[in-house]
Amino acid sequence: MKTGQECATADTSFLDRLSLAWGVLWAKDRPRETLPENEAVLDAESRAAAMGLDLEGAKKEADALRREAQAERAGRAEGIRHAVQKELCALFTEAAVVMGQLALQAHLVDQGKPIQAKDVMALALGLCRVFEKHGLERIGSPEEAVPFDQDRHQSMTGCTLETGAQVVIRVPGYRMGAKALRKALVERRTS
Repeated sequence: MKTGQECATADTSFLDRLSLAWGVLWAKDRPRETLPENEAVLDAESRAAAMGLDLEGAKKEADALRREAQAERAGRAEGIRHAVQKELCALFTEAAVVMGQLALQAHLVDQGKPIQAKDVMALALGLCRVFEKHGLERIGSPEEAVPFDQDRHQSMTGCTLETGAQVVIRVPGYRMGAKALRKALVERRTS
């Protein structure tokens, strides 16, 4: 059996251990942010988690905006395709009328029947009007004297011409808006 002093020492030792254990247990139950040694770590972890959420949200928003932009581009491209198809259909519908008449004239020639040059020219000019109605513009007229413009004119002889030099249009060109599809063929004006 233990003596009184041994019991007192044992009890104190037991109480110390119990107090220490209680402190550890109680500390585990306490919120982590209240422990002084964990405040900096918890603050850093909290900021990192918030930044992670912000980053994840930004990624999701960027993905959503990317998908929205792609859908908008696809919609615009489809709209442009539809508008171009509609314009071409209108052009070809009008041209088909004149081309049908030209085909008839060609058939008459193949059969040896006479046709009038003025009738063929009227049809060709009608076809030109159809194209002009849809934006094709003629660059100059035959025998027209104009200053040379390298964006609209091309030398027939291959000689170099300076911008502004006086030239005569021999074969008209054609453009669509500002773009020359076929430059007018010109020669230097001699008189």
